Amino acid sequence: MAQPVALYISMAQPGALYISMAQPVALYISMAQPGALYISMAQPVALYISMAQPVAFYISIAQPVALYISIAQPVALYISMAQPVALYISMAQPVAFYISIAQPVALYISIAQPVALYISMAQPVALYISMAQPVALYIRIAQPVALYIRIAQPVALFISMAQHVALYISMAQPVALYIRIAQPVALYIRIAQPVALYIRIAQPVALYIRIAQPVAL
Repeated sequence: MAQPVALYISMAQPGALYISMAQPVALYISMAQPGALYISMAQPVALYISMAQPVAFYISIAQPVALYISIAQPVALYISMAQPVALYISMAQPVAFYISIAQPVALYISIAQPVALYISMAQPVALYISMAQPVALYIRIAQPVALYIRIAQPVALFISMAQHVALYISMAQPVALYIRIAQPVALYIRIAQPVALYIRIAQPVALYIRIAQPVAL
């Protein structure tokens, strides 16, 4: 998109959105000028994303972008991937992500085969996650997963939760998590109410964190 773009996806009544890809797919999303992406759902929505073959996702943003995701009613998000998936997210300029959830949300992410997730950010990024009501996040990974996070410039991560949050992470097979941070990083986590964090790991896990510059946690 070469000019400013506002993308609105709204569902006013209960809906089921299915996205299935049966063969290899390369998805490129690039914005050359400032853009605002709004995803709002006014009623319960079930989102199913299933991929039967390898998929490569490329998201590149060349100018500032504000991403707003607001959910006013309960939402169930199911993401299942049957074959390897490579997700590349690169941002060349500052990006502000706003994720606000006003009602209970159940997020299920299940991955049946190896997945490589690459997130690289070349400029400052501010990530805001605010949840006003209880949220249950379930992440289930059945096969090996390699997660690579590379951050080349300062990043500010803000996570604020006003009510109960339950985070469940279960991994049935080995997982390798690589986090490489080349510049200062400020991580802010503000939690106003009780939070329950459950991490269940059934097989070996290797966690690699390499930080080359100061980090404020």
